[in-house]
Amino acid sequence: MSQEHGWNDLPHGFIPGVSHARNLDTPSATPATSDSATNSVSPDLLAKVNSSLDHLLNLPSKLPQNQHTHHAQRIKSAIGTMSQHQLEQVSSALDSLDSDRQASVRTVVDLMLHDSVASSWCQPLRRLIENVQ
Repeated sequence: MSQEHGWNDLPHGFIPGVSHARNLDTPSATPATSDSATNSVSPDLLAKVNSSLDHLLNLPSKLPQNQHTHHAQRIKSAIGTMSQHQLEQVSSALDSLDSDRQASVRTVVDLMLHDSVASSWCQPLRRLIENVQ
């Protein structure tokens, strides 16, 4: 190896070569999965959430029809990927929809803040809840 000085003045051997690189195929390097991949979901809870979501989607909304449809599709497609905990939170939010809409919104926002996986479908759910007439 030549003794070029300049942009990299670190001693020889200080930078690990290819043989020292970490193998990305090791189990420790596998990406984190959502709880839905590891936990089973209660079929009764799933049916309840689907029923409550249908109720929400049939309520009159202040949203334009195309936005309402878009948000509905995003949530419907995400239900199959939700964990038991996420479904419980969604069920709780939808259960309090008729009695306390602000509590429903708070439940969804709390889920968004504490579960990064849920943030992709929580925003559409929140928009639908907030815009019920």
